[in-house]
Amino acid sequence: MVLDIFSNDICQGTTGTDNSWNGKSGTYKYELGRETLDGTVNGVIRKVIDETTGTVKTAGSFKISPDGNILRFTGVARKVQLMLENKANAQYIAEQTPVEVVEDSVA
Repeated sequence: MVLDIFSNDICQGTTGTDNSWNGKSGTYKYELGRETLDGTVNGVIRKVIDETTGTVKTAGSFKISPDGNILRFTGVARKVQLMLENKANAQYIAEQTPVEVVEDSVA
């Protein structure tokens, strides 16, 4: 859920793509790695060196725990990470909250 929000809000908002964004020191791309048995999501972060040739270099990695906490996300400010965590948590709670259906009674 965190990665979906990141893709929609940050990536689409800055570069119009699903997996790259403009950070403080350049353009970055993430590549999704394997999801572990416990649900942790991992991936590689690459910094774009030359957009015309597509040259990139490994800049770091990301790791998101099963409960939505961002443990590591190279190229993304901590305040942005916290915003993503909070938004994902609010979305999760909204999806889990039962909606009461009230029927109109016709006399």
